Amino acid sequence: MSGWMCSRQAPFPALPADHLALTKRRSPHIHGGTTVTAPPYDTHCLLRERQVVEWLPGIGYRTPRDADSIVAVLRSSIAQWGQARNQFTLWYDPPRTAHLLFASSTPTLEGCCLMKLGLGLYPRLLTPENFRFARQVGATHIVAHLPDWSASGQRQVPAGQELQSPIWSYEELRHLRSTINSEGLELAAIENFEPGHWYDILLDGPKKTEQMDGLKQIIRNMGKAGIPVMGYNFSMAGVWGRTTGPWARGGALSVGYVEEQAPPHDPIPNGTIWNMVYDRNAPAGDIGTVSSEQLWSRFGYFLKELVPVAEEANVRLALHPDDPPLASVRQTARLVYRPELYQRVIDTVPSYYNALEFCQGTIAEMHGDMDIYEAVDRYAGQDRIAYVHFRNVKGKVPNYHEVFVDEGDMDMIRTLRLYKKHGYDGVCIPDHTPGLECGAPWHAGMAYALGYMRAAIRMIESE
Repeated sequence: MSGWMCSRQAPFPALPADHLALTKRRSPHIHGGTTVTAPPYDTHCLLRERQVVEWLPGIGYRTPRDADSIVAVLRSSIAQWGQARNQFTLWYDPPRTAHLLFASSTPTLEGCCLMKLGLGLYPRLLTPENFRFARQVGATHIVAHLPDWSASGQRQVPAGQELQSPIWSYEELRHLRSTINSEGLELAAIENFEPGHWYDILLDGPKKTEQMDGLKQIIRNMGKAGIPVMGYNFSMAGVWGRTTGPWARGGALSVGYVEEQAPPHDPIPNGTIWNMVYDRNAPAGDIGTVSSEQLWSRFGYFLKELVPVAEEANVRLALHPDDPPLASVRQTARLVYRPELYQRVIDTVPSYYNALEFCQGTIAEMHGDMDIYEAVDRYAGQDRIAYVHFRNVKGKVPNYHEVFVDEGDMDMIRTLRLYKKHGYDGVCIPDHTPGLECGAPWHAGMAYALGYMRAAIRMIESE
């Protein structure tokens, strides 16, 4: 649809600018965005040159005006709206249309909290019972962690193709999202491609081009299904060397990295990536060493090929930092093992769609030129955080462990205030948390973390 369409027009008196409570915001779904308070009508109204046009939910209007001029029109000409709490957002999306798109957003039952509460779930946990659990403890969004979706048995794939990991189809992704939606939740992101999707992109192997075509199709399918973020970890070794111990309050079991307990840094066997086998018939031997220069070259290829597709599909690519944050693991270099290296990621392909899966715990575990608060301030200030892993830790690499959200080295309230300072309105998930000593350790631990997060976010947003 192009131009403006309206079924009726009506003049309204000017509204003082300070009555609007209008704030510049960004959306995790589409580039840019300005959130304003809307009237309590069945239809929303938008303004064009001091006139009101009827807004029909689900229909968008486009105009070549830039966002600032639209905001100026709103400030000078908007109707007297009172104290209503419904919201809509003006989306600005130059990569797709170079126009303004207007789209209605659904108010949450809890009110107008800008930061959103989510829960991460692996394939075996993507069940209606766990969706209801998430909803009951106050979450509104789900992050689906799918590196073993095919191998887990939770996805229907032809026999013998579990390790080859067929490309996720639009129909599968749509079904996943609709199942989550049916329980009153939204699918905020998918985390991690399956190893079979991209091992030769990571290894610079002969199937690199073919696998890149597959990743592009996944991103297009995600965009078509309305899934806005693809989280990933660009690493050969993946998450490695964790150990478990009674390190959280009261002796609760949690995970950590202890140098003297870590396994030897043996080379990665052929047919294995991210600690997962993708080829049981791979020849004997290992992948050898991977230097930092080689890794960044492969990563540059990945971004330069995939970011343009992500821009077209409206799907942000979000990189997780390296855990453990060592410069090298199993003779392969790591990308982001210091906080400042995230800036190199951003600068490699400057785009809103080249974003960060910002794991606070991992960043806090690092040594570097900035602390966790400076890192939040810098990257939230650049609007590059797609979503947040909100967890706390004690210690730094090579000796650290995870703890309850309210007892670690980080001041979690201070980080929330920094997110708010920069208008972050994305999803925060606990990632993982110590288990409580009861019949359902995982559920109890998550409920504790989510309760803390929900209360903290509400407090911060009310300040």
